[in-house]
Amino acid sequence: PDVVYFRLHGSPRMYHSSYTASYLKRLGAKMKKIAASGRSVWCIFDNTAYGVATGNAFELLELLHRGTLVQTPVRKKPVARRAARK
Repeated sequence: PDVVYFRLHGSPRMYHSSYTASYLKRLGAKMKKIAASGRSVWCIFDNTAYGVATGNAFELLELLHRGTLVQTPVRKKPVARRAARK
């Protein structure tokens, strides 16, 4: 498949638990490897009961953009864009 996505519900308690920094680092490394193969990678955090999904998402983004965890994504097909409305 051209797209790989991770859907994370929280662990150990589904929808409630936050992910550890070490888990997010391993996930970021895995995402980097997949992206390097030319596939798109998505990650959806669904551990929203206590509002920890947003923090986990920002932490993963920081890990991905700091250092060399991920490269710029490669698009295989051009994206069609709508003309700007006036």
